[in-house]
Amino acid sequence: YNVSLASSFQQGVNGYTATHDTELRQQVPGSNYGSNTNLAIDTDNSGANTESQGLIRFDNLFGSGNGQIPFNVQIVSATLTLETFGSTAGTVSLHRMLTNWDESTATWNSLSGGLHANNVEMLSAADSQLTNIGNGATVFTGLKASVQAWADGRTNYGWGIVSNSSDGWDFYSSEGTITPKLTIEYVMPGSQYSSAHSLVVDTASDTWDGDTTSIDALLASKGADG
Repeated sequence: YNVSLASSFQQGVNGYTATHDTELRQQVPGSNYGSNTNLAIDTDNSGANTESQGLIRFDNLFGSGNGQIPFNVQIVSATLTLETFGSTAGTVSLHRMLTNWDESTATWNSLSGGLHANNVEMLSAADSQLTNIGNGATVFTGLKASVQAWADGRTNYGWGIVSNSSDGWDFYSSEGTITPKLTIEYVMPGSQYSSAHSLVVDTASDTWDGDTTSIDALLASKGADG
């Protein structure tokens, strides 16, 4: 049995500097917001046809370098913690991105008119969703499958972030006051791990080593040496 390990990746913490994030704004479709300190996710940021979406990616997660996780580990869990300062009653969804993007150049137009959950630009099924997000630390769970894919060697394009509500959600970016944090729990290759194992034995009917006598009967008739 092997105990799982955990690593966290957060801009400006323990020398990590590879978080990329930006906002895509329908209202100004050719503008880039990669240097913004906060990002808005909203279907109606400033009126009609003004949706805002987000992108986030943590590079250099896997490898043999200092602070990296080795490739081909077994991912146990992965969570993304973002600091909310503008709450929402809507549902915010994280979808694994399938296409490349650059924090310094990505715009609404460069992503073909915003993000599309079509299994081409990003996965149609969300990795994680949260509803009624309040201010403070916001934790998205359920990211294991995407992180496992990256650990297995698939290209990491991060996540697209979208909302279903005009009640906008705001959080601090990697340039902000409290930066996003990705936490990954894993076990090394060749390890045997399970979050929960249970064994139930029916001693009245189960037998031992081919003996047809029940375990209860064997225990009742055991000798002085046990």
